[in-house]
Amino acid sequence: MKKATIIHLEKVTQYFKEGIEVTPSAEEKLLNAIFNTMETETTEFKTELEVVTYKNEKELTAKFYEVAGQFKNFLHPNDLIIAR
Repeated sequence: MKKATIIHLEKVTQYFKEGIEVTPSAEEKLLNAIFNTMETETTEFKTELEVVTYKNEKELTAKFYEVAGQFKNFLHPNDLIIAR
């Protein structure tokens, strides 16, 4: 049997103006994306949720959604990845 790890992947972007952290509005975030008006720092967090064993892709997909279902009130399945 093969093994895979279900991981929660979260990216946090912090915005800074003149070295001070700020909370930008949606408009400021858009302007920053276009014109790079602020300094940004992105940190990536990976949390292992569960190691699963599987025989084929169909079984792996079923186990992925089983694990995702345990966290449905807290995490979106799009934030989960499979590491083989």
